[in-house]
Amino acid sequence: MKEPKETIKILDIDHLGIVAGIIDEMELVEEVNKIVGIKVKETLSPGQVMNL
Repeated sequence: MKEPKETIKILDIDHLGIVAGIIDEMELVEEVNKIVGIKVKETLSPGQVMNL
């Protein structure tokens, strides 16, 4: 009788999760906002747009 094989589940998160994590660790969003500045009427800051 054959034994059941283990099921391996693979998830493809692409590279975007890794890039977003590195951007967070470097605090790049905050740095871009400091350099470029934030206008009062903006919904998204320049750093947030860069991170999209």
